[in-house]
Amino acid sequence: MLLIHIGFFRTASTFLQKRVFPIIDDSFNFEHNLRLILDNLVYANSLTFNQKKTIPIFKEYLPNKKIKILSYECLSGHPYSGGINQNEILQRLKVMFPNSSILIIFREQRDHIKSIYKKYIREGGKKKIDYFLNKKQSIHNISFKKRYLNYYDIISKYKEKFGNDKVLALPFELLKYEPINFVSQIADFLDIKINIQKIKFEKLNESSKFGFFEIERLINKIHARDPILDLSKKNNKNLKYYNIIKYFINSVIPDLVLKKTEFRLEQKIDYFCKNYFCLNNLRLQKELKLDLKKYGYKLR
Repeated sequence: MLLIHIGFFRTASTFLQKRVFPIIDDSFNFEHNLRLILDNLVYANSLTFNQKKTIPIFKEYLPNKKIKILSYECLSGHPYSGGINQNEILQRLKVMFPNSSILIIFREQRDHIKSIYKKYIREGGKKKIDYFLNKKQSIHNISFKKRYLNYYDIISKYKEKFGNDKVLALPFELLKYEPINFVSQIADFLDIKINIQKIKFEKLNESSKFGFFEIERLINKIHARDPILDLSKKNNKNLKYYNIIKYFINSVIPDLVLKKTEFRLEQKIDYFCKNYFCLNNLRLQKELKLDLKKYGYKLR
């Protein structure tokens, strides 16, 4: 049995990959897993993608009595590109692994956008939230698009292709407020038992600290690295020195200043979203039979 975890980005993927998936699949190795996915499914040119040549590369994940896991949070598309290749990835997964099970984790959109932006800043981003959200997209200039967070669209499409009983979609907030229930639902979906005591519930891969992102953004202007354009290991190492400076500055900024900065960010995101996600969230709530309102999702 093959489980494919497709994301979303910033929905506890690192926690799943480090704390849960190795318990389910004792051979799970995220670095190996990621390289296979990127080279052969995500980055593969659409003109040269060849199913027959690609299948042998994934032979260890094909029909197997044991549960195997493929996991990459941007199989649901990357936010920096507005999820522009969501459907292409879906079609490739269906062709390659037609009988697999799909796991999708989603997150309340306003909170999700805030986390995505703060992660962008944490990794060296320099742009203000207004530019990040409203940058115009063209064939030469891809950017974030809010339709990327229309979860009902992608979840219903995966159900259509793989089958209703082969897709599990869970809100990130379930892990946040009911972590044992979250893991138990994954176990039930796979028809297995998981020793909850083996799981260390903790936050991993956190974004910028509360309210600190704006000072952090200004510090980022000192160096040339851009998290969207430059992901080299050399620059990742250099970023550590900037992080030391950031942590020191963060420790001396008054809490009131940080709170006001965080509040202004949330206001701008609220204005950007307005009521855009309401109808989609209502459809999602009906489809999944979940009370999304209690998790803060905007429904009207």
